[in-house]
Amino acid sequence: MKPPRVARGSAPGTPPQRRTATSPPDILRPMVSDVGTSAQDGTSGALPVSVTRQGPVAVLSVSGELDLATTPELRRALDDVLGQLPAAVVVDLTDLLFIASVGIAALMWAHAQTAANGIRFAVVAAGYTLRPLEVTGVATQVAVYPTLTDALGAASGA
Repeated sequence: MKPPRVARGSAPGTPPQRRTATSPPDILRPMVSDVGTSAQDGTSGALPVSVTRQGPVAVLSVSGELDLATTPELRRALDDVLGQLPAAVVVDLTDLLFIASVGIAALMWAHAQTAANGIRFAVVAAGYTLRPLEVTGVATQVAVYPTLTDALGAASGA
């Protein structure tokens, strides 16, 4: 006779722990609670985005981490800039430490918005910020430059 099956993480003789469809596995619980807390109470989620003008080009310089908690700030800054209808938009990721897929999606959204409005769009990325853009294929669809000087030259039509 086979011994009864015991749920992983349960001691023999104790009932298995039940999880709901929405509760994460124990191994993910610290990450999920960190994201939820920071997004709700605002303790993290501050994304330094500075917007400057270089002639007809709007430059958004992003630093820190572009993730689920901070991407909405980039989207708001992009919305504000796009409302001004600049000739070109450059997003500078030189000082970015991390970019999550949601941040990459925001860049693709900005690319689509600028293309629909006849606005040139470029991204400055190198090293470890460039790699996710290459792996996801974004670098083949969006103009990516290694320096801000290169991006400004291309964006201004020089």
